[in-house]
Amino acid sequence: MGEPLSLQQAKAHLRVDGDDEDDLISSCIVEARGWVEDYTGLILTSRAIVESVSAFDARLRAWPITTLETISYTDTDGLSQTLASADYTAQLTTRPARITAAPGVRFPALLPNTRISVSLTAGFTDAAAMIDFAPNLLRAMKIMLTEYYDNRGAADGGNRAENVAKALCRNLRNWAV
Repeated sequence: MGEPLSLQQAKAHLRVDGDDEDDLISSCIVEARGWVEDYTGLILTSRAIVESVSAFDARLRAWPITTLETISYTDTDGLSQTLASADYTAQLTTRPARITAAPGVRFPALLPNTRISVSLTAGFTDAAAMIDFAPNLLRAMKIMLTEYYDNRGAADGGNRAENVAKALCRNLRNWAV
């Protein structure tokens, strides 16, 4: 999937004709998406991600997750290993997503002070899926797009725009307990 907000949609929202500022607007789209992702913890565009976690049963930060490719770790002999998919259950539809041991399976011991790498694909499959999940994500992107476009180079940080975007996205944040 490309950006959840197309260049044409962004130009219509900003009321920009012509293509002189297409590069600037495209970069503002990326910045706006990045802001929403950073604030909510959601991955808005489908892409490959490698998460590093300290334990097998850790919560995964990326969401939504479409596929879990591999889980690799360093065993007590210092060798890199890949956990067999039959040895774990992936709960990908819950937020946060979790990996738990399959019934009757114990996770292997790790080399001390090493981390587990979880390779996955995360993000909404298309803009329609993102909007179906939460229309406010697109609204927040448009608010931040306007802020980045209208106030490029401004030093105030867009407090009003950020406050409005935060209000739209607040209930979508992934809160840790």
